[in-house]
Amino acid sequence: MTQEEKHVRQTLNWLIRPALVAAIALTVYGNLAQAQPSVGGWVSHGWAPALYLVLVEILVRRAVGGGWFWPVLVGFVALALVAGVVSFTSLTHAAVRWGWEPSEAWLFPIIVDLTAVLLTMASMGTGARLRELAATEPAPNARTASRTPEPAPERAEPAPEQAESAERPAAEPSSDPNSKAERIIAEFGTDPNAWPRVKEMAEQFGCAPSTASAHRKKALALVSQAAQVEAVGAA
Repeated sequence: MTQEEKHVRQTLNWLIRPALVAAIALTVYGNLAQAQPSVGGWVSHGWAPALYLVLVEILVRRAVGGGWFWPVLVGFVALALVAGVVSFTSLTHAAVRWGWEPSEAWLFPIIVDLTAVLLTMASMGTGARLRELAATEPAPNARTASRTPEPAPERAEPAPEQAESAERPAAEPSSDPNSKAERIIAEFGTDPNAWPRVKEMAEQFGCAPSTASAHRKKALALVSQAAQVEAVGAA
């Protein structure tokens, strides 16, 4: 419960409702004072103000649903008008008996009934405010989720094989351009006519045909260079 909701609820329970009950009780007492001293007289003069108080509480709590709220509200207004007319004469006579001047006694029922009307409006207003606060208040699960931080995900430890492979430096590719050419000479000999075609050589070495062609040209150059060296040595 928020601080504002607590304040509104305290105002309704400790100020508005007691004052409304006191105003209705004064109306009932004034009506009963003018009634005949019999059960029928007491009931006929006191039922309307008492039922008015009950309907006020029902409307404040919105205890009527299913499309019946507005019919009950219309009936409540009609009952309030009837109770006001009935109690006006009774409270005027009661005011005279209680010491009011006859020329001013008609003000007494207006004061009492107007007080009841204002307190009724205040009760319904605070009830509506409480419903608004209850609608905007987050659910208990949402509050708990907002207060409880989510634990940080645990960092998975790498497997021993993965850690070992990560620690080993990657093998550097061969930077010697003569390695492939020397391999061609070592595998296929020094006779270029006996060498396989470029496409077959590319498939065997696992490289692009253009790369295999470059290696083949380099191998041809190495073979030619070796032949020249051999010829010079023979001379």
